[in-house]
Amino acid sequence: MPRDTETGLYHEEYFNEFLALEEKRCERSDSAVFLMLADFSAFVDMYERQKIAKSMMDAISDVTRDTDVKGWHIDGLVMGIMFTEITGREATAHVVDKCLGSLSSHLGMDRLSRIQISWQENGNGQWERPLSYSVGSLLETG
Repeated sequence: MPRDTETGLYHEEYFNEFLALEEKRCERSDSAVFLMLADFSAFVDMYERQKIAKSMMDAISDVTRDTDVKGWHIDGLVMGIMFTEITGREATAHVVDKCLGSLSSHLGMDRLSRIQISWQENGNGQWERPLSYSVGSLLETG
């Protein structure tokens, strides 16, 4: 089974293979992919991480497309979402706003503030420097 039965996320092997294929597609077709990584390492207990990932999937599913690939980048520790065909600052900012808005309404601030999120865009097969921050601190200043 390519998906985690608890969270619905693709297993690490599948997700990272999708990511590698998408990188090649971007390089070949002069298109882009926007990547979100959510690091749950602040949550020591594996059961708690799974619970957070499930809650995050529920929140994110409200604002993502069926074509956006969701999976474990590092199994049980770092969740990833690939937003294909999202390009430009305005479009990527819109995706970030929608995701953070949904996460803030679905997760409590205690849990949300402990998640590290990074966002990266890959255009022409090259990853730009990631934007990385604590979601909690961003929501406090945003």
